[in-house]
Amino acid sequence: MRRGKIDELAKSRYEAKKEMAKLFVQGLFPTQPIEVPVPKKYPVNFDEFLRLTVGGRHKARRLKIYRDYAKDMIWLGHVVKHQYKNGTAVMTGEEAEKLAEPVSLDEVDNWIKSDKGALIDEGIYLMRARAFLEWQAKQPAERARKAAAKRWNKQKTTP
Repeated sequence: MRRGKIDELAKSRYEAKKEMAKLFVQGLFPTQPIEVPVPKKYPVNFDEFLRLTVGGRHKARRLKIYRDYAKDMIWLGHVVKHQYKNGTAVMTGEEAEKLAEPVSLDEVDNWIKSDKGALIDEGIYLMRARAFLEWQAKQPAERARKAAAKRWNKQKTTP
């Protein structure tokens, strides 16, 4: 592959990630209130947090979805650190290429290990749950699943 093609690929990945970051920041201040499931008592452990926010029957599926969330949040942290360090959002091709690389599994595992070991009190729970639910609502697979369910319900009710 030529160097120009690699630069274009890195820039397009960076642009896609930048758009996701913009959507996440907009998600921190949603225009519509998001309904956060509330636990019976606080503090909440990590498994209970996942059960309430992600839902579903299988713990492995919940953890996989949370792992994807952690990857995106770690990447967003890298972008913010870069912008803070350089004082600008403008990046060269090499910087964009570096930020377009996937987040290492070690970083994600460390993030999840730190979350598993901690108990989550009410304020942090509400903040994290709202951020996670906003992120989840913006995922293409989630939007497609909800659209399919809506179409299916329309077909069932129509004679």
